[in-house]
Amino acid sequence: MKIVVADAGSAYDGATPSTHPMDGAERAVVGLASALAARGHEVTVLNGCADPVTRGGVAYHPLPTTWHEAKPVDVADALIAVRKPALLGAVTEVGRRILWPMAHPDYLTWPAHRIHLDKYNPSIAYLGATQMVASARPGGAVVAPGVSRSFRPGLLSEPTERPEAVVVTHPMHGLDQVLTLWEDRIQPEVSGARLTIYSALLRRAVDGEVLPASLEVLAGRVKALAERDVVVRAPLAEDGMAGVYRSARVLLYPGHAKDMACWALGEAQACGLPAVAKPLGAAEERLANGEGGYIVPDGEAFANLAIQILSDATLAKGIAAAAGEPARLRTWDAAARDFELLMA
Repeated sequence: MKIVVADAGSAYDGATPSTHPMDGAERAVVGLASALAARGHEVTVLNGCADPVTRGGVAYHPLPTTWHEAKPVDVADALIAVRKPALLGAVTEVGRRILWPMAHPDYLTWPAHRIHLDKYNPSIAYLGATQMVASARPGGAVVAPGVSRSFRPGLLSEPTERPEAVVVTHPMHGLDQVLTLWEDRIQPEVSGARLTIYSALLRRAVDGEVLPASLEVLAGRVKALAERDVVVRAPLAEDGMAGVYRSARVLLYPGHAKDMACWALGEAQACGLPAVAKPLGAAEERLANGEGGYIVPDGEAFANLAIQILSDATLAKGIAAAAGEPARLRTWDAAARDFELLMA
């Protein structure tokens, strides 16, 4: 089949995940496109890249900035529009149009998006049951995302002797709660424990950049907690983050009600990193409660379980083995097969 994937995000291609930090949705595009190409399809990705390039059997082309420009592909068997319904028109003649939303689906009710949805009537590939149930639009199917090979089991790094908790969530998605629990409960209970926050925004603030007012207070608090073993680092490319997950003791995931992907939670689990998470968004679809970690109802339970995992290396090792169990991991090839069913 001739398949086009259209994404109005940043510039990237199949090599970018191994060289630069990327948004989870964009890494998903690379993962799916590569898997579809490996299954024998002719795949083109239209995005913000400056020049055409082929990586891993996938052709990456610049997405036209206006519909008056010549389209790189005029005819295709299937078109997957990532996030934006307007991209459903990226190819003129298409056998099957599919929308792949990456956020809470309430935005699909906006008039500007409904125009395109009503015009093209696409199939919708939801990331999970949580996203599908939240959608006001009938129909669609769940196509659970895969996990990049970088995050799948291999030669696992031994956790560092110093117990380390990792946070990779957006700063506005509950980080303030984690900082309070760390300062008041977790760090005083676990000798030598360190909290490492991976955030490009907060790293820039630590380096002196002025952030929007909504983040300045949080950034100031993070800086002040350096004396309580709170460290901020810039996110890494896939292999680098995989190494972080394999050497840490626990992922602290406060979550957000509109987080329908929970990319980092799924990837950390694949690496065998135990997690403590709130039951928000799609967290319960990425973390099997009581196996690869714990879904907790409140801050008290969040702190208690974080303390237990940071304090007990044997407990952490047992949870890690369950989290990284190969039978629980989903590949992008499996996701590609599900997309093939939608395209049929």
